[in-house]
Amino acid sequence: MLSLDALTVQLPDGRRTQPLTLTIGAGQSWGVLGPNGAGKTTLLHTLAGLRAPAGGEVRLEGRSLAGARRRWIARRLALLLQHYEDSFPASVLQSVLVGRHPHTHPWRGEQAEDRRLARAALARLDLSALAPRAVGSLSGGERRRVAMAAVLTQQPQLYLLDEPFDQLDPAHQQQVHRVLVEERAAGRAICLTLHDLNMAARCCSHLLLLHADGRVEAGPAPTLLDADRLGALFACRLHAHATPGGLCFTLA
Repeated sequence: MLSLDALTVQLPDGRRTQPLTLTIGAGQSWGVLGPNGAGKTTLLHTLAGLRAPAGGEVRLEGRSLAGARRRWIARRLALLLQHYEDSFPASVLQSVLVGRHPHTHPWRGEQAEDRRLARAALARLDLSALAPRAVGSLSGGERRRVAMAAVLTQQPQLYLLDEPFDQLDPAHQQQVHRVLVEERAAGRAICLTLHDLNMAARCCSHLLLLHADGRVEAGPAPTLLDADRLGALFACRLHAHATPGGLCFTLA
């Protein structure tokens, strides 16, 4: 679905990551882990075609992102930004309908089916009652879920999600996790950045580790979910505990 061929990205301080070659396939969930400043958001924007690679190539469905039309990309790939600000006053429903723009006719606007999909996304994230509310009146966590609903309404085959659990309380973290599980089961692919190692253990089939010095490690999550390896990544000591729900990491 998305393939990286010797991809390198340049970070704000001038460093480049090591070349990265991998494929994100249907039904997979890739978690991108790394310390602050390691380039997680920069990598995600490069995978979305918003930044040119420093080297190598990104291909979506076998087609290079370089020169691809944004509308073609947006029908297949959706990006949840880490920081989202509404430029104009809008209701929650209007904001979520923005996710349909890649699919709507430029002269007809949203149709009944677009509104149905938007309301369905709101329901999946416990936001139906907020549909008429102004987005600017919502809490940070509510706005985060609205942004996620817009991404769902876009109906991509690949989700690129920058900190999707940020600002969410535990119940809504669980809710978003459940939605992501459903999307994977439907054959869609997910690549998300996160800092919560326990959530990574729960929802990721594969991991991509970005080290502060530009080194990269990628592979199946069971191979990389190691306390010593992750402790070296974040420059801290970690313990791994086996629980009925899977591995749980705590600071040593």
